[in-house]
Amino acid sequence: GSGRGLGNNLNLPLSKRTDNPAYHQALSRALATIDAFDPSIIVVSLGVDTYELDPIGDFAVTTDAYEEHGQMVAALDRPIVVLQEGGYYVPALGENVRRWLTGAQSL
Repeated sequence: GSGRGLGNNLNLPLSKRTDNPAYHQALSRALATIDAFDPSIIVVSLGVDTYELDPIGDFAVTTDAYEEHGQMVAALDRPIVVLQEGGYYVPALGENVRRWLTGAQSL
């Protein structure tokens, strides 16, 4: 970032086949940084192309993990806006998104 945004970017490059534990660790780090910034609202660009069977994704995140990810974001206890953006394994797309949303509303 620059100007008022200087120092407010956090890039967490992840390797191919990043699995649930590694993704959880990166998300935890990102959410701690977001929490410290103390925003009034969280905007999530929800891409489930991190799913293990996604034809164009390189990650290995499972359906069960999406619910946990939603819970982790909800634990910040701020309003959440979710924008659906990616996910190309059509047979699991709806379930992956549903599980994330279920997690986000469970706390």
